[in-house]
Amino acid sequence: MKEKLEAGEIRVESKPLKWLDNFWYHYKWHTIIAAFFALILIVSLVQCASVEETDVKVSVAGNVVLGDAEQEGLKKLLGDVCPRDLDGDGEKNASLSIFPVFNEEQLEDHFTYYDEEAGEYRVDRDTVNLYRSTNVDNHKNLQTYVMTGDCAVWLVSEYVYGEVFADKVQVVAKTKLTDTAIYRDFDAVKALPQDTVVVLMRPIMGAYAEESRFLEAEAYYRAIVGEP
Repeated sequence: MKEKLEAGEIRVESKPLKWLDNFWYHYKWHTIIAAFFALILIVSLVQCASVEETDVKVSVAGNVVLGDAEQEGLKKLLGDVCPRDLDGDGEKNASLSIFPVFNEEQLEDHFTYYDEEAGEYRVDRDTVNLYRSTNVDNHKNLQTYVMTGDCAVWLVSEYVYGEVFADKVQVVAKTKLTDTAIYRDFDAVKALPQDTVVVLMRPIMGAYAEESRFLEAEAYYRAIVGEP
């Protein structure tokens, strides 16, 4: 009697699935990193669109990516140094918006890693190229937000200052972060790059174009830098 032949496994090759599997194999980490920075962008935009009432608004822009704990520590500190409870809710607090914006050198430095096999530091060029478009979007969103007048006190890198603030908006005062009172006395602010500058700008429109709100921002700026 002839043995009964068992049916072989039938496999249907899907070209889209095969392409997706091949893409994931080669670009897994690039995709994860790109998604990470896209998430940072979304969070920043949500923060900017927030209507939450706080005593003061502060924005950070530059070659900085802060973790959750670092953001919370910085946010608490920026609230604590507010001269007084401006909204009368019994607490002093600050809202914080963050815009990661890099120049080319900073971008390459951020994605430099140590290659143990080669025994040297190398730049992840593929990831740098992937992030460039996100960096351009962050830059545009930053420029748009600056012009809304929703914030008067900024912590920005020298690169961002030159690109977005200098000779483009009315800068009332500027101080190196490392020369301020909060930098001397508190560790939370040291999560920011050392080339960060504190900027007080006077918007021509928006919330802080109002005289009373601008004077509040001016007093807050003086509290940060340690001026009487």
